[in-house]
Amino acid sequence: MFDIDSLAIMISNLFQTCLGFGLFSTEGCRMYKRLILFFFTAFFFIACTHPTLSPDVLIPAKGVIVLGVIAGSPVDDAGSIQPLADTLASELSGYGISGGQVRVADSVEEMAAWLKSGEVDLYFDSVYPALLVSEQSGAELVLQGWQFGRPESQAVIFASRSSGLSSLEDLRGKMVAMRAPESTAGFFLPSVHLVEQGMPLTGKRSYFDPVSASEVGFAFSGSDQETLRTVLSGSAAAGAVDDYHYDIVFSTSATEQLVELARTEKIPRQVVLAAPGLDTEYVSVLTQFLTNMHASDAGKAALDAFKTSRFESFPSTGDATTAQLRGMLSIVKKIPLP
Repeated sequence: MFDIDSLAIMISNLFQTCLGFGLFSTEGCRMYKRLILFFFTAFFFIACTHPTLSPDVLIPAKGVIVLGVIAGSPVDDAGSIQPLADTLASELSGYGISGGQVRVADSVEEMAAWLKSGEVDLYFDSVYPALLVSEQSGAELVLQGWQFGRPESQAVIFASRSSGLSSLEDLRGKMVAMRAPESTAGFFLPSVHLVEQGMPLTGKRSYFDPVSASEVGFAFSGSDQETLRTVLSGSAAAGAVDDYHYDIVFSTSATEQLVELARTEKIPRQVVLAAPGLDTEYVSVLTQFLTNMHASDAGKAALDAFKTSRFESFPSTGDATTAQLRGMLSIVKKIPLP
């Protein structure tokens, strides 16, 4: 493999060859300078894009990289993430990593336990379940991902045009269909938005449960498509889904029957958590490989299977973003569920 050490050897050999053949004439020096410039440019590029092996990196004793997702997440089958695990393991072979594995948890609690015990190294999900897992395990948010070609996610709160609703204020005393209790765009984002607009939320077991005039009721539909059907049928006055479904997945014939009541603020669409017990240098190597993965054909193919375009570091306001998200979490945790 063409790496930094081999590049340094090539430069040294070139220098010795030039000495031996007397190439340090005026023209020879010009040629030598051009070659040195080329090699040092290549050296700089490789140094910036490929982390070097370091004896300070402590890999897990199990010798494999384990990636985790939770059942019910946007990409929750092991087959879609296994190429990512395999590609990452191949890149890490120089550190003693022999392979990549995928584990799919049944719940937030199970994933938190796996991260805490070191059974999973990196966990991928949307923001809300990731915050819950982080709170229970101590795992930190280390990266954000562009999923479905989008770096950020927001929720769309909508109603049927035939309902006559035109604003969020019209939702007082009515029911809203939401996807699931651990959905980011189908519960977390719209709930925070409604509460911040001064609308108390109360979970209901049925769309036909009574709702007082001072509150907004909500019930879970189970899927974004079911949320749409519930709104169009009139079972719920409004619904909330992520912008990708509203803008791309839902048919034009369906959205023509809808009216937008609000779009929430945007947050990272996908995040990556690192297990709390991982070596700091090892986490740095993992994140560097992931952020560079989209630049290679093999890496891009693995990302495509995971419906992710690329990974990148949190913005320079990363700490502020994390604090903001945790503030939103504190709001949602106070909302009575069905």
